[in-house]
Amino acid sequence: MTNPNCADCGKYARKKDEFYMLKDELWQAHGVGKGLLCIPCMERRLGRPLQPDDLQDVPANTLGNPYTRKILGLPPLPPKKPRDL
Repeated sequence: MTNPNCADCGKYARKKDEFYMLKDELWQAHGVGKGLLCIPCMERRLGRPLQPDDLQDVPANTLGNPYTRKILGLPPLPPKKPRDL
């Protein structure tokens, strides 16, 4: 199993609302193979903020991560409602 922490800063990087997927060529040039990087560390490696063209067109970037939704120009997700008991 892949280490769940960012390879650069050590922060836990498997939280659902922080998951993202870059285009393969960008990850191959700046990523850590099968390891993980949190978004701030990836942006540090790139020397710039992530851009819409950096992200794959996959649900991970559009459904759960508020930061990638913002990059893609999507509206914020509505707040989660507590489940009825």
